[in-house]
Amino acid sequence: MTSPWRQIGAVDHDGVHCTFWQHPTGATHLHRHTDDPDLGFGMSFRTPAVDDSGLPHAVEHLIGTGSRKFPMSSALLTAAYRSCSGFMNGLSETGRTSYAFTAGDPHDYADLLDVLLDGLYHPLLRRRDFLREACRATAGADGSSAQWRGIVHSELALKSEPPAQWFTRLAVRRFRPDDPAQYRHEGTPGGLPALEYESCAAFHETYYRPEGAHSFASSPDAEPTLTALAAAHADRSGTIKQHGMPPHRKALLHGPVRTEPRYWAAVQVVISDSDRAGWTEAAALAAALTADRRSRDFHWTISTPAPFGAGVVLYVGSPADGVDTAQASEQLRGLEATIRDVQANRTLSEDNSPLELLGAPYRTMPPSISWGLALAGPRMAGHAPLTLLGPRGSGRTPPSRMDLGIVTDAGLPGNDPGEPTRTRIRKDATVWRSRPGSQDASGLPLRPLIARSIPTQPVVEQTAPGLELLPLDGQSRTLTHVLLTVESASAFLIDPLVRFLRTAARKIPVPTCMPRPPLLTRTAIVRGAAATVDLLFDGWSPHFWTALLTTIIDTPTVRDALVAEITRTLRRRSFTLMTETHELADSAAVARVSPVGAAQDAVTGMPAMARWQSLTAAESTDDSMTALTAALRQLADAEVRLLIVGPRASSTHVRWADDRPAWTARPSPPMPPVCVEFANSHRWHAHATAWPIAADIDAATAAVLGADLRRRYIHPLVREEGGAYTAYAGFDSTRSALVVYTGADPCNATRRRQLQLLPESTYHPPDDDALETARLMVVRRYRLDSSDLPLAVSHALSAPHRPPGATDLATVTAADLEHLAESSLSAQQCESVSL
Repeated sequence: MTSPWRQIGAVDHDGVHCTFWQHPTGATHLHRHTDDPDLGFGMSFRTPAVDDSGLPHAVEHLIGTGSRKFPMSSALLTAAYRSCSGFMNGLSETGRTSYAFTAGDPHDYADLLDVLLDGLYHPLLRRRDFLREACRATAGADGSSAQWRGIVHSELALKSEPPAQWFTRLAVRRFRPDDPAQYRHEGTPGGLPALEYESCAAFHETYYRPEGAHSFASSPDAEPTLTALAAAHADRSGTIKQHGMPPHRKALLHGPVRTEPRYWAAVQVVISDSDRAGWTEAAALAAALTADRRSRDFHWTISTPAPFGAGVVLYVGSPADGVDTAQASEQLRGLEATIRDVQANRTLSEDNSPLELLGAPYRTMPPSISWGLALAGPRMAGHAPLTLLGPRGSGRTPPSRMDLGIVTDAGLPGNDPGEPTRTRIRKDATVWRSRPGSQDASGLPLRPLIARSIPTQPVVEQTAPGLELLPLDGQSRTLTHVLLTVESASAFLIDPLVRFLRTAARKIPVPTCMPRPPLLTRTAIVRGAAATVDLLFDGWSPHFWTALLTTIIDTPTVRDALVAEITRTLRRRSFTLMTETHELADSAAVARVSPVGAAQDAVTGMPAMARWQSLTAAESTDDSMTALTAALRQLADAEVRLLIVGPRASSTHVRWADDRPAWTARPSPPMPPVCVEFANSHRWHAHATAWPIAADIDAATAAVLGADLRRRYIHPLVREEGGAYTAYAGFDSTRSALVVYTGADPCNATRRRQLQLLPESTYHPPDDDALETARLMVVRRYRLDSSDLPLAVSHALSAPHRPPGATDLATVTAADLEHLAESSLSAQQCESVSL
């Protein structure tokens, strides 16, 4: 290869060849040579924080707001829409900021790489965009008091700092007072208002340089990626200005400070080795401490191991009950002895893989980028990533040391930002009146739908009674469907039962000869006239479901364990799968316009929460258990079907289907309406509006209209201009509804009215470029991924609206969108919910 890159290492990991490269500027690149069709790229920069203002986080947001070559104000997000990318995002983490995307083919990969690299090295960094993305002072509306707005501000308000992270930051400040890891890189509500535009510009100039850059990619050939990176690094090197950040200062920490100061006994464990042995030891120690903690009477906090110099560090803390250091000092001695005992008796295993430890935060992300994000942290700290991918080695125990101390939050400010001053309001208002950034996406790369090869979504075929076939290429699986008809007497139990089965099914004493297939997914569907929850199990055992629930009913210890698990989740305020306020609002709004939506709301929404709370609050335990047992018996009578994923069903499959438990259909009464009071603990709002989409309306037109509303109206008007952290619009083919919602929204009920009127009062048909973008957004959402089996099955089972195919989308016109908006999306036809 004739390029400035120099290969400095290579290793094979899990059968995949990985190479490590260095550029003359100092930039490094790690490449995973794979034939996987899902391509991925990411780049990380070392971005140390200097306080709790969220400076690295604000710059991360500004990177996506337009660049020298692509000045559109939401360039990165729109480029992802137009390329059918499955993932495009930035991540602000301790000590580093990373950006990553995935692409389905080399053309989209090259286009996204071009847009991302220009955004990273040549962002426009406009002042108005800074106020929009980070934080601005406003005078309030509709008589409300002055307030702070901004996307980062709303995000921080929604995502409060976990207690373990707060303890870790206090411990870093105690043991390593000059380490930037003591500051919350995402920022805090109390620290964000101090952030200034000039700091963002200086921060980017200082840290977004090739010498501090590390990139990673998954693709068959490294040369196209290295060529693009070499050009970008050389271009950036020629534009660097020689001025840096202001001098470092010791800033205060902002966090969840209580009225009375709190003290912790804290231990810093430093493992003096940065190669695979050091990280393996850290993973083993963290696992052993976590397991030992469960048998102790006092509470521990164990931090995630992190790179530190030429080693790895983790913190263990125990909070004291008193308001002075006496009890903390006593606990410190016991904590030290416990850790030494665990270190002496811990064992290494294959489960203590460094990649497993480092990759835990990225498990839900696409595999083509999650591996690179996992290794970015050690690389930014100066560790060699190939040592973590190489062979396990000799299993030697690296040296380590312990530092003991007491940490406290005494004297630190809390997270209340206070009201903005009139001077700040006037200053921000002057900048805010300037012209917003362009929303014209025509300058971004666009490969039209007609030029793409898009696989057709398969349809589930009924081949025999109780036997279904999903003809999905590259798969050969036998699955079990358990179809739970949603009824008012048992709907509230379905979701906690699913949670219980995922964690405890192996412990339930059903006959040992009976297979126990793992639960893959849960989704609401329509079967005939009934709304149904479909539980999909990986494997086949026709009598498993009935035996499982009968065992729960007849075994008091197992039934008590189920109730205990549900009670725990209620106390943690994580009872439903919808833990965010905007998800609850969305579910409640769609429930008013869709029977399937009503069924889903009864299973995972506020009605289910209300039913469980009334059951656990009942004065008579016997009455509660009777209701629980009756609901379980109702669910035990569910219909069981066999689903074959693959080219065809065999005669063996037919015999298995014939052996399924007898089931008789019975009429299902409609779900009764439930009035639920919900107290939103935040000062921010969530709003949702839903319109019913009848079965005779073309699904492709509804899907394209939802995508167009999201990109051209909801995102710029509600999220960017309005400061809401979450803003979405889209067509839900399963629930037969078009829904718009916002979350962590500073606007009150006026937003609800705005959403109701937006389609009929503001919407105008898109031009050709915007229409093609909306079509590609739909392809991106419904793209067939045979490796994601639960999603493929969910799309195949959706009814009455099937996911639209490429041919369907290509026929949708701007006139079709305008007609649907006028005929079906009026304020009189919608239902809205605000929380």
